[in-house]
Amino acid sequence: MFFSSLGDGEKVFEELRRVKDFNYKIVCEEEMEIFNKIFNLNNKIIFSGEFEDFFKFAPIFREKFIFVIFSSKADKPFLERLNLLGVNYSSMVLVGLREIRLLDRQFLDFNKIKYYEMRNVEDLESVCDVVMEFANIPNYKCGLIIDFSVIDPAFAPGVSEIFPAGFSSREIIYFSKRFSLVRNLLMVSLCGFKLSKDVENMTKKLGALVLKEFCK
Repeated sequence: MFFSSLGDGEKVFEELRRVKDFNYKIVCEEEMEIFNKIFNLNNKIIFSGEFEDFFKFAPIFREKFIFVIFSSKADKPFLERLNLLGVNYSSMVLVGLREIRLLDRQFLDFNKIKYYEMRNVEDLESVCDVVMEFANIPNYKCGLIIDFSVIDPAFAPGVSEIFPAGFSSREIIYFSKRFSLVRNLLMVSLCGFKLSKDVENMTKKLGALVLKEFCK
């Protein structure tokens, strides 16, 4: 496995080290350039940080990718940037949307991006089954992005954007357990932290528990 973190994401890794007897190495900027040249696709990337830093892994997107994105909103600039890097819109699926405007819906529908709004997610197991089947397309790699805004602020207040009526901590851990079993999973990215707003380290601790599922 390959681990990278920046900013508040590093605090989540520190908490992971505390709850799990776990050592990891944070890769510096100079090493990142080397990594992108020699990366072995049998490895798995675990990243915790912000979306802008996420794109430092852009060279690996030359491979065929499916992206499963847990987020409270459809981040059009982020999706467009992924597409410019070679990820087809039809290879993206968004889960947990709550803040969705008419223009967002038109953009998603026009580009055939699959999405699940939170108000329509009643049977978690069925939704997870469908999304995992989508992620397991032969000859594709899977990237999983969890923007912590997808979680209800009652369980994760330390996030960059607050939207009520999200997933509970148990539900996001359920999805993480299931996705840790996806054979072609190459990248796991946790984003959307703003730990200065955290309450009793709830968000940091939950982030560590989510990461822990992928480090077994």
